[in-house]
Amino acid sequence: MALAIELRGVTKRFLTPSGGVYVALHDLDLAVEPGEFCAVVGPTGCGKSTTLALISGLEPASEGEVDVFGKPVRGIADGIGFVFQNDAVFPWKTVLENVAAGPRYHGATNREARAAARDWIARVGLAGFEDRYPYQLSGGMRKRVALAQSLINGPRILLMDEPFSALDVQTRSLMENELLSLWSSTSASVVFVDPATSPRSDSNLDSPRSTRRSGRTFATRSS
Repeated sequence: MALAIELRGVTKRFLTPSGGVYVALHDLDLAVEPGEFCAVVGPTGCGKSTTLALISGLEPASEGEVDVFGKPVRGIADGIGFVFQNDAVFPWKTVLENVAAGPRYHGATNREARAAARDWIARVGLAGFEDRYPYQLSGGMRKRVALAQSLINGPRILLMDEPFSALDVQTRSLMENELLSLWSSTSASVVFVDPATSPRSDSNLDSPRSTRRSGRTFATRSS
């Protein structure tokens, strides 16, 4: 079976405003199995978010190869969900309409999209809040909406870029538990970027199996 994600010798360079070159990633190798949860941790500027951008196809690699399920990434890949650090919700839409937007985009009828949305809203613990707008929700509740928005589309890969970093410790721990519970009911491979500089002892996402890259980036995995 092909790996869900494979990066081989990947380097990513960016031009700076002054005309110089900034190397965000250098000679990176990463492999994620189907259905695996991989948490990538490291300090600011070590290339964690850039790695997600390369996997999703939002950015091309300067050197090396990026494959998703055995196929080279040549643009924005299908079957990938992305949960960002900032809330990516439509402020003018209710919770129900935010979550139903994905199925509608993929061709579902309004009735089908709303039925699926109600199911996922209940799964993330927001039943009864379908008619609320984002400004009426707490930070943790908006993150639940973001999870439902991504998971309702049945992604084969879910990329998460520090999605809980703005939450307080208690809410973050609760959301990590919720994420693991939701992930266990799917077959998605998850790459979760954490702002810590090493695996956190207080994190629910860290596992005993970990790898370290160039003294800067860690990856911890669960299957």
